[in-house]
Amino acid sequence: MLIQNSLNPIAINLTQKTDLVLREIEETQNSHAKFLKKAKNIKFNLRAEMEELELRAREVDHACRNLAHVEVDSTNKLNQKIPAERFIRYMQDWLKNAQQVLEKMRLRTISYKGQLSKLKAQKERKHDLGESVDIADLEKSQIQRQHLLQEIKQKNENLIELKRMSSRGNMLLTMNKKILDKQKQTIENLKAAVDTMGKSLQQLMKEAEITQQEVEHERTRYIELKKLVDSYRMPSTLDYIRTKAELRDVLKETRRWQRKEHMLETGLITYTRMMCQMKGTMKPNDSWYTLKEYEISDLVADRSPTDSEETLSCISIVSDFNRSFK
Repeated sequence: MLIQNSLNPIAINLTQKTDLVLREIEETQNSHAKFLKKAKNIKFNLRAEMEELELRAREVDHACRNLAHVEVDSTNKLNQKIPAERFIRYMQDWLKNAQQVLEKMRLRTISYKGQLSKLKAQKERKHDLGESVDIADLEKSQIQRQHLLQEIKQKNENLIELKRMSSRGNMLLTMNKKILDKQKQTIENLKAAVDTMGKSLQQLMKEAEITQQEVEHERTRYIELKKLVDSYRMPSTLDYIRTKAELRDVLKETRRWQRKEHMLETGLITYTRMMCQMKGTMKPNDSWYTLKEYEISDLVADRSPTDSEETLSCISIVSDFNRSFK
């Protein structure tokens, strides 16, 4: 009988069954809530990792495009190499941009930490007040987070647009600077041309004044010549013959004196050389050519029979030369 009673199942009433079912439901709900919480955390972590990977992929793609652009623009055509200064400048710019992105991420992390601290403080405050954090608070926090993410995204888009505008502005500024430099160069060339034309104009004015003076001078000469032509009278035939005979006599006398002068100069040169040889000098003395009449007569009177023929010839040529030029 005992063995038979032990093999029979224990009888459970309806109340106990209800308690067991409610307990099982509560445990299932608790495990389901834990699973949802864990899944939500995993979802958030995976989403953050995906955003980080997308950001890294965009940055790597952007860096690759920039590096390819630098490689194409900076490659030397002769040796197919990139200059070191261009590559260093590119890396410095890339590191600067990376530092800016890190600063943005740091600020975003600080903002998230501040929000998390606020939520933790709110949770602790409600826990101290005996309240529990319900799903509405979480949804409210999620909505605030989404709103903040949208604001951050909008600000990033505005920042990108500002960078594009700044880039376009820099390009326009560079183009305007080049145009301004060209205009300045054109103005300088025009100023130089104006200065040159001004100098040419002054020179032309001076030449015009000189030409005007020459014209006035020629006009005066023309008037004088015209007066001379108007007042000119043909001379008589006898006067013409007489004047021509006088001119012929004058020419004959001139030629005779020229021959005499040539002979005297030749003799003077010859006897001057002889005097230099007699005196033993290389240059003639000026006093030889300034003898007065009484000195010449004294030389002639004082000559001795022992004087050489050359000395007597010199004295005579000096006397003739002095008489010829009186």
